[in-house]
Amino acid sequence: MAYDAARHNVVLFGGSEPAKGRGAPVALAFFDACVATDVRQIVLLDGPSVRGWDAWHEIEGRYHFSTMRDGLKALMKAGYLEPRPPEPLAHLLFGALNEAARVLAHAPDPKPVRRELMDAHIRLMEGLRPMDRRQGPT
Repeated sequence: MAYDAARHNVVLFGGSEPAKGRGAPVALAFFDACVATDVRQIVLLDGPSVRGWDAWHEIEGRYHFSTMRDGLKALMKAGYLEPRPPEPLAHLLFGALNEAARVLAHAPDPKPVRRELMDAHIRLMEGLRPMDRRQGPT
């Protein structure tokens, strides 16, 4: 469940009209999955402990990094993101989402943390848009 949302987080701005959604639907689904009891325990807490951090991170990267990179390329080509090399940006965003998932997994009360992470995610993605497509302050 969390991994499906993470793979599709490259849509970033939501649905078939990225400029309107601003990332909320897909990122929220990802963060919601991170606080689901089974995902939180098995995927985010036990997975890295059992497999080891390097193995767990390699598995995640193998299945999700290229999807994020390719999604960023598509968004750049469509004009929703400033054109730039997608590989370093994908590494940064992939790391940020993994860290957000880890923070949620260890939060004693994940609901307020989820809300804060969602706000930060939207702000981050807004900053990557071309200047003429950015939203005003919220």
